[in-house]
Amino acid sequence: MNKLKTKLVSFLLALVFCSYAYAEHETQADKDKYDLKWQSMPVVCSTYKNVQQYIEDYDFYVDHIGIGRTNAKAEGEPVYTVALYKNAKMQTLAVLMVPGVEDEVCMIYRTFNRVEYTLDGELKYEEHK
Repeated sequence: MNKLKTKLVSFLLALVFCSYAYAEHETQADKDKYDLKWQSMPVVCSTYKNVQQYIEDYDFYVDHIGIGRTNAKAEGEPVYTVALYKNAKMQTLAVLMVPGVEDEVCMIYRTFNRVEYTLDGELKYEEHK
């Protein structure tokens, strides 16, 4: 049994490192061109059910959803979904979901004091304190 566990853990670690190396190689051109760097982000995660309850408790509704694709290319395979929510208090919440993974859904940010602009750059909405 211990040998099986060791092999399974070794396989999973190899898979993670191989996936990271592949992703690193594929995005290197953009990273160099734009001087992009990975950062630590304040992200909180829970189950899909718990995050949905949070969204309901704070009266958020979906504003729009976007699909992240492999190598940040339009023709890439879908790898994650980001949903942007709003509420009547003009707060926003971004939620990251990986298709098929309900055990971990992450809230990327929640913002306050939002300012919106029209397509012409005119002030559309500014939240007042």
